[in-house]
Amino acid sequence: MATVRNLKTAKVVFYMSAAALLMLYGYVSSILGLPPGPLIDKAMQQVASYVAEPDFVKDRAFDRQGVTVLDRARVAPGPTLIASHFERWDWSTGLVLIDQEGSILHEWPLEARLVFERLAEHRDRPDIGNVHGSYLFENGDILVNVSYSGVLRADACGKVVWSLPNFAHHSISRDDEGYFWIPTTTVAEVPKSPLFPDGYPGLDRPVNHDRVVRISEHGVTVASISMLDVLFQNGLARFLFKSRPDFPPDLMHVNDVEPLPEALAAEYPLFDAGDLLVSMRSSDLVLVVDPVTRKVLWHISEPLVHQHDPDFIGGGWIGVFDNASDGTERGGSLGGSRILAFQPHTGRQEELYVPSPSGTFYTEELGKWQLLDNGNLLLTEGQAGRLIEVSPEGRTVWEWIQEPYDGSKAVEVTEGTRYHLTREQIAAWDCTPEAE
Repeated sequence: MATVRNLKTAKVVFYMSAAALLMLYGYVSSILGLPPGPLIDKAMQQVASYVAEPDFVKDRAFDRQGVTVLDRARVAPGPTLIASHFERWDWSTGLVLIDQEGSILHEWPLEARLVFERLAEHRDRPDIGNVHGSYLFENGDILVNVSYSGVLRADACGKVVWSLPNFAHHSISRDDEGYFWIPTTTVAEVPKSPLFPDGYPGLDRPVNHDRVVRISEHGVTVASISMLDVLFQNGLARFLFKSRPDFPPDLMHVNDVEPLPEALAAEYPLFDAGDLLVSMRSSDLVLVVDPVTRKVLWHISEPLVHQHDPDFIGGGWIGVFDNASDGTERGGSLGGSRILAFQPHTGRQEELYVPSPSGTFYTEELGKWQLLDNGNLLLTEGQAGRLIEVSPEGRTVWEWIQEPYDGSKAVEVTEGTRYHLTREQIAAWDCTPEAE
C-alpha cells in the first residue's frame, strides 16, 4: 500500500512540476516571442475580448430608449442620420436613417473590417473602427471616416465603392468645390516635416502628427496641412504643452475641420471663403487658418475644455460644442456640456445651450451639434447614446436614445445629423427597407 501511495504521490508531483514548467515556458515564450508564445497571447486576447465589455459602452444615464419626446409642432422636418453600434449587426458599427418616430427609413451596415487591414486584425473586437464622421450623398451613397483606419465611400446598400487607408478620424466637411476636408494622423512618430526637417523644438519623442487633408469624392488626396507646422509657424506651440506635464502622445487630437463657405464669407470680416475652422481637443484650442499661407487668423482656448465640432453658423458667429470635461460621471463639477458661440471680429461670446439642473446633458468625449433651419439645435450626447433637439429657449422637443447593450449599458452614438430628404427620395435608393 505504501508503494501505491508513493507512486500516486510521485505522479502528483510530476504533473504539478510539468504544469509549472509549462506555465513558466509559456510566460517566457510570450515575453521573447518564441513559439507558442504568440499563439498564447492571441488566445488570451480573444478570451479577454469576450469577457470584457466593449469600448463603446458606458454606464446608462437614462433608463429609456427610442423616441421618448416628440413635439410635432416644434420639431424641424427631415430624417436623422445616426452613426453608432447596432444590435441588428451584432453590435458592429454602421448608420441608420430614422424618421421623427424613430422608425428606420434606410440603413448602411458597413463592411469596414474587410477593407482596412488594421480592422481585419481585430475581427473579435466590435468596438474597433467606429464611424466618426459622415457625409450623405443625394443618391444614397455615404462617405465615412472609420476611426484611425481610413475613409471609405459606400453605396446605398453599404457596399464599398472605394477606400483610402490613411488613419483618418472624426469629422467630414465638404467645401464649395465638392472636395472634402478630414483630420488624419500619423501615430507615435518623432515628427518632422519639410519646414522642420530636423524635427520640432521640444518634440524629441514619439507623438501623434495630426494633419488636415483634402480629398476628392473619388478618394484622391489633393492637399495635406501639418497642424504642427501651423502651430509652430504661428507662435502657438505653447498650446501643446499647457497643463500637460506627462507629455502624452496625443498632444493635439484634431477632431474637426470645416471650410468657410462662399455663401457666408461676407458675414466674417476677418476671414475669406475657404479658410479652415479647426478644433484641437487635447489643446482646448479652436482656430481659423488660411489653407494657402498657413497663417492663423483667429484662435480661442478659454473657456473651452475638450471641445468638439466648431461650426460657422452665420452672422459672424462660430458655434462650438464645449464638452466641459471634468472627469466626473455626469459633469458634476462644471455643470455639463454646452454650446457656446464666439464672434471673432467683435470678441463677443454667448451661450446657445446650457443644460438645466433638472435635465443634465453631458458627454466627456464625443459630441456633435447642428443648427437647424427653424433655429432649433440638434445635439448628440455621445457617451449617453442620446440625441435631443432643443428649441431656442432650451426646451427639449425631440429625444431619441439608443437601445442598451446587454440590456444594461449605454451604447455610444458618434454622430446625429438632420437631412433635407423626403420619403420619396429615400425610397428611390436601392436596398431601402420598409419602415419598421
